[in-house]
Amino acid sequence: MRYPALALSVFMLASAAFAADKPAPVPTFADRQQPIFKLMHVEEAWKITRGGPGCVVGVIDSGFDFFHPALQANLKPGWFAPGVYHTDFFSMDAHGTQTASIIAAKRIEGQDGMQGLAPDCAVLTAAQGMPMHKYFRLYREYFSRKDPTMDGFKKEMAAHQDELKAWGDVWLEYVFGSASEAIRYLADHNVRVINMSEFISTSALANKPELKARVEAAFAYEKQKDVLIVLASGNSDNRITEYPGDADFVMVAGASTLADQRWSMTVDMNGSKIPQGSCYGPRLSVLAPVENIVAANPHEEAYYSWKDTPMGVLATSNRKPPLRISYSFALLAILGSPDEG
Repeated sequence: MRYPALALSVFMLASAAFAADKPAPVPTFADRQQPIFKLMHVEEAWKITRGGPGCVVGVIDSGFDFFHPALQANLKPGWFAPGVYHTDFFSMDAHGTQTASIIAAKRIEGQDGMQGLAPDCAVLTAAQGMPMHKYFRLYREYFSRKDPTMDGFKKEMAAHQDELKAWGDVWLEYVFGSASEAIRYLADHNVRVINMSEFISTSALANKPELKARVEAAFAYEKQKDVLIVLASGNSDNRITEYPGDADFVMVAGASTLADQRWSMTVDMNGSKIPQGSCYGPRLSVLAPVENIVAANPHEEAYYSWKDTPMGVLATSNRKPPLRISYSFALLAILGSPDEG
């Protein structure tokens, strides 16, 4: 060959171009879980225990996918709130399914999938369902119009203030009343830990003394039963001082990033800047990472992960995650009984 160096150069360039065109390997769900697992030393905890069927975790949420293959072994239906909708929709079942999977999903042998932090624990559910949601119905109807604005929506709400006030009373009873009943049910059914990934601050009940007393009585009952409640701190980026229950039996869990910083950000909602972030205050017990979470998804894609920010887009679905995020999963890897692991 007259020009061996030139031929070799052309071959190397062509090979490099071919290699550059090859798609990067798709990470497995196990790979996606590694940053959080490493940060929390999950695999070290598993050497002590992965939980056990005698360690039952109660989860209070709106709904659950009891037929998800990664949850069928561990997820047990329990209490259902009366007088509300328990429809089998994504929006109803998503958050509870995701939370339960972070706690106790089991990877199916031979398949790509996630693993819960306490995969040998059982999860007993308390489904709150959902009442007719006047606010969101009004919100969706208004923002389906041409050129909606937040200022225009405020005027729309003012025009419906009597209806919204009446609905607000229904909503408080739904959130706090059903949570109180759920706590009592789970405490009576031998759970060791109750996960509540919803914002429960008694400051909202200043004008509802009877409802506030019911909430505090339910939290006193779980203390009597020697049950720990892991309660989400909230995600409005505010300082909160009033959470129910005894601080020795209620662990308030906030959200952090993978850089071990409290999660805080601002989102643009139809032209308005809305603060989002983990609430904080004297009752805050611990922060747990919510960035790049992998969780089981009901009905459609089996799994997804949150990318870029704790409130980021889905990796494998065009669905957006619910705004309520589970903060307490980081605590549950160590709650099983060692003699059952």
